[in-house]
Amino acid sequence: MDNIGDKISEILKNPDAMSQISQMMSGAQSTGAPSGDDLEMTRKISQIASKMNDRSDPKINLLYALKPYMNTTRAQHIDKAIKMLKLTQMTELFKDL
Repeated sequence: MDNIGDKISEILKNPDAMSQISQMMSGAQSTGAPSGDDLEMTRKISQIASKMNDRSDPKINLLYALKPYMNTTRAQHIDKAIKMLKLTQMTELFKDL
């Protein structure tokens, strides 16, 4: 999984996937129009996806800058550290949910 934000963005652009997500979240079995709560949840998920693609975090930028100078093992550790930092950012966004 290279970039979680990109994958979430792909899902959000797919109308079939969005209707399935809306159905799962509402617990409804029908394929009717999504309710206001579904649209609000979709908006929040979209915000999370855009935050995941945001490259304004100086810690993550530093890790990206150091990665080309590291051996393969350390570069893999840097990738893991970047993913962990992004996940911690996501937890802050889920506070509002």
